[in-house]
Amino acid sequence: MIVLAGIGREVTSAAAKLAGETGAEVVTLVVDLGGHPSSGGSIRDVETFAEDHCLPAIQANALVFDLAWPLVARRLAEAARRHGATTVAHGYGERPGFAPDLRVLAVPGVPSAERTLWSYVVEPGDRWRFPAEGEFLAPEEVTVTFDRGVPVAVDGETVSVAEALRRLNRRVAAQGAGKHRTEDGRTFAAPGALALVTAHRALERATLEPGLARFKRQVDREWATLVRDGQWFSPLKHALDSFVVDAQETVTGDVRLLLHGDRVTALEPRDDQPAAEHLTRPGRITAQA
Repeated sequence: MIVLAGIGREVTSAAAKLAGETGAEVVTLVVDLGGHPSSGGSIRDVETFAEDHCLPAIQANALVFDLAWPLVARRLAEAARRHGATTVAHGYGERPGFAPDLRVLAVPGVPSAERTLWSYVVEPGDRWRFPAEGEFLAPEEVTVTFDRGVPVAVDGETVSVAEALRRLNRRVAAQGAGKHRTEDGRTFAAPGALALVTAHRALERATLEPGLARFKRQVDREWATLVRDGQWFSPLKHALDSFVVDAQETVTGDVRLLLHGDRVTALEPRDDQPAAEHLTRPGRITAQA
């Protein structure tokens, strides 16, 4: 028996092909990570994805597009053990460390990270609509509130991490921001992630002690590299996670974002403590898609 996992509806057709090629019984596992209202996921893992995968990326200031596979891998290993399977399959290529006791097949054509709450491939009719070339809405401001590095409110209204991403996905995409062209010619979008990372980075600059801020920038770069290289489960990634979380103790306050013209601009944040001499104050921070 083989358990095949993915996050798109094409998993079923890939399972039929895999069964024909191997002669094995193939069980499919579709994981819904919040990217499409009609995905019909057999496991809906949106809140877990937001809290355990998107939030660490926000706190590491990492606009990476490989956040889905570790959670899919966890659910895949659980399903394999539940069904007594010794072989699993997915569309993520080589990804070490998540289930050393299982044989892993990388299956071409299985959707890997096409559509999640964090990022997605831009297609016609996307629910987070991007404007036509040269079409922009009037400039808009949005305020994001953080509590120790966790986004807890948007424009003063309490939200979960998942809800913050949902709201900002719509509002930022409407301004044309958050798109990224990949080397293979596809266009990925992460509008909500862009807004939250931009706001979080600005607040860290306002609230972290300068030496800690400098070192954390190095940690952020290493964290992003490890995730891009498929090292989510590595000991080094685990150690960096602990450092990033510890560094969030003072990252509390409001950040105003200006959304306009393909850009998300962080205006000077307001932390909830009086400004201290050892804190650096940011100027204007611009992140362009």
